[in-house]
Amino acid sequence: MHSEKILTRVLNPSHSNYTHVYMTSLSCTSQATPVDVLKGASQSPAMVLDELVMQAMRGDQDSRNKLLRFMQDRWFRFAVANTGCHDMAMEATQETALRVLEQLQRFEGQSTFSTWSLGIALNVCRELKRKAARQNRRSLLRLTWFKQTESVAHPVVEQAEHLDLLHKHLAELSDRQREAISLRYFEHCTTQQTAELMGVSTGTVKATLSQAISQLRRNWSD
Repeated sequence: MHSEKILTRVLNPSHSNYTHVYMTSLSCTSQATPVDVLKGASQSPAMVLDELVMQAMRGDQDSRNKLLRFMQDRWFRFAVANTGCHDMAMEATQETALRVLEQLQRFEGQSTFSTWSLGIALNVCRELKRKAARQNRRSLLRLTWFKQTESVAHPVVEQAEHLDLLHKHLAELSDRQREAISLRYFEHCTTQQTAELMGVSTGTVKATLSQAISQLRRNWSD
C-alpha cells in the first residue's frame, strides 16, 4: 500500500456533504506515516491515538486526516485478510474511512477506537462480499497481496513456512472462520472483542477458531 494513492472521502466541515480528496497512503516521501504522527510525542501510541480521536470529534480537520493515515494500513491489512482481493480491500478501506468519519460522534469509548473502527471495517467487508456474490462474480478469495507486520500469536499459524501458503489455506476457510482468525490472531483482539465484532457469543468464537485451526492443520498435512 506504500506510495499508492487511495481515494479517501473526507468530511469537509464547511459543507453539509462529503467531498473527495486524494491522499497518498503512507508515502515515505509526502504524507505522514503513523511513525511520523508519533514523532516527537511524549505520549504512548495509544495516548496519541486517543488525542487524535478527541480532536477529530471536535471537528479539527488536520486531526481527522492524521487519524485516517494512522489507521488506514491496519484497515487495509484487515480487509485483505477478509476479502482476499487487493481491489476490494482498497474499496473497503475507503468506505471504512468514510464511515468512521460519518459515525465518529457515536464513538463513546466503551471499547478502544481501533476495535470500534475494526467493527466498521468488518461490516464493510461483509457488505462488499455480499455485493460480489449478488453480481455472480468469480470467487475473490485469493489472497494475492498481504503484508503482515506483526507476529501471529498461534503456534499453528506460525508453522507456515511461507506467507503464500498461509494465504492459500486461509482462503479455503469459511467467511466466519477467516473473520475469527484474522480478528483474533492477526489483529490481536481478545475473544470477547472478537465475539462483539462478529456479533456472536464467545463460545461460538472459540468453536469457530477450533474448527478453523483444525482445518488449517489438515490442509498443511496434505
